[in-house]
Amino acid sequence: MWRTALLVLATATVATAALVGRARLAEHAGVSRPERFGPPNRIISLAPALTEMACAIGLRDRLVGRSSYCDYPPEVKNLPEVGGLLDPSIERIIRLQPDLLLVSKAGRDLRGQLDAAGLEYLVLPNESLDDVFASIALLGKTSGSEAAATDLASRMKERIAAVSQQGAGRTPKRVLVAITASRLPMSPPWVAGPKSYLGSLVGLAGHHAVPDDMGAEYGEISIEDVLRANPDVIIEIRGLAGEPKDVSADARDAWGTLGDLKAVRDRRVFVLNGAQHVIPGPRCVDTLEELARLLEH
Repeated sequence: MWRTALLVLATATVATAALVGRARLAEHAGVSRPERFGPPNRIISLAPALTEMACAIGLRDRLVGRSSYCDYPPEVKNLPEVGGLLDPSIERIIRLQPDLLLVSKAGRDLRGQLDAAGLEYLVLPNESLDDVFASIALLGKTSGSEAAATDLASRMKERIAAVSQQGAGRTPKRVLVAITASRLPMSPPWVAGPKSYLGSLVGLAGHHAVPDDMGAEYGEISIEDVLRANPDVIIEIRGLAGEPKDVSADARDAWGTLGDLKAVRDRRVFVLNGAQHVIPGPRCVDTLEELARLLEH
C-alpha cells in the first residue's frame, strides 16, 4: 500500500523549475509562450494538482484531456483520459491535438517523447506551498489568465493568513501526519516530515510535524520512532489510491496497540479522508483549515 501511496504523492506533489518545450522555452523569465503564439486553447493536464489549478483560473473549457488520476473538479471526469503520469499514451495525446501539456516533475522523463512528437509542454513547480502559488502565477501568465490567477492567489492567501492569525500564541502541538491508513496488526507508517508540504500546513496552523529529525519530506518510520516521538496528535490521511480493504475501523484503537502514546490517551487521533489532502493545489487551504480545526481539540 505504501508504494501506491508514494505514487499518489508523486503524482500530486512532485516539483521542478518551470520548463517549457522546444521553441517556447524561457524558463528563467517565467514566460513559456511568446506573445506571437497567443494563449493555448487546447490543454492536456498530466497531474491532478495542475488540472485543479487550470480549472480554478477559468481554463476548464480549454482542457481537452487529462491523466487517469485527475478527477477534480468532477466535470473533468468527462474529458478523455491519456493514461497515467508516468505512462501516458503519446498516441492518445497526439490524437487530441493539444497546443500545451501541463506536466509535473515525474513527467520530465517524457521530454524526449514529447519533443520527438513536436508537443509543447510546461513543467510546473508544485511540491511546496510556495510552489503552488508560483505555479498558479505561471499558468495564469502562460494562458493569458493573469487576472484570474492573481485573484485566486489573493483569496487563498487571505484564508491562510486568517488561519495563521488564529493559531498565533497557542502552545504548539507535536503532530504525526500518517499518509498510510492504520490496519491491524500495525506496520511501520509512512509519515510527512516537518519540511514536507503537509508539514508546512501543520506549521501554518501553529503546530509542528514530527518526528523532528526526519531527513526526508516523506518516509517510513519505525514503531520505535513513533514511540520516541510520542506525538500530542496523530492525523491519519485515508482515501489514497490502493488503500487496503482491511484498514482499521477505529484508528485510535489501532495506534493504541503500539504502546503508551499521548495522542491515544488524550483521544487526539483523527482521520482526514480524501486524496485531495496530499495534492498541493487550490484546495490546500481547505486542508489547512481542516487541520487547524482538528488541532484545536
